[in-house]
Formats: sequence, structure tokens, C-alpha cells
Amino acid sequence: MSTSNLQLLHDDVVVSFRDACREAGVSISTMRRKMAAGDGPRVIYLSTRRIGIRRGDLRRWMATREVRNVGSA
Repeated sequence: MSTSNLQLLHDDVVVSFRDACREAGVSISTMRRKMAAGDGPRVIYLSTRRIGIRRGDLRRWMATREVRNVGSA
């Protein structure tokens, strides 16, 4: 299996909200605020009380938050 195919499989993995926050390096409350403001990653409802985030969506969301230097943040 090629590297690009493995990346596609990895991108489809759904992680818990808590794990997604940990991977992104933000607190749960910060991620909830971002999502309430419409500035968070796409989520998947796993049940009525539990959400998850695909790793690919989390990775793309984090990429949109990149800046070249801290002064432009």
C-alpha cells in the first residue's frame, strides 16, 4: 500500500473529542469556544452525547491556523 493510501486511511480515523484536543494542543474549553464561534474542526456525532473528529479534518483545521511568524497572529 502506498504512503498516500495510508494517509487517506489515517485521515478517516475518528478520534474522541478529548483526544482531538490533546492532539491539537488545546484545552477542551478552548476547543468548545472555537466550535461555538464556528471556528473549529468538523465533528461527527457518535451518539447523542458524544462527538468525534476525523484526524484528517483535525489536521486540515490545524493547517488553517498556521502563521509564518507570531507577530501576524
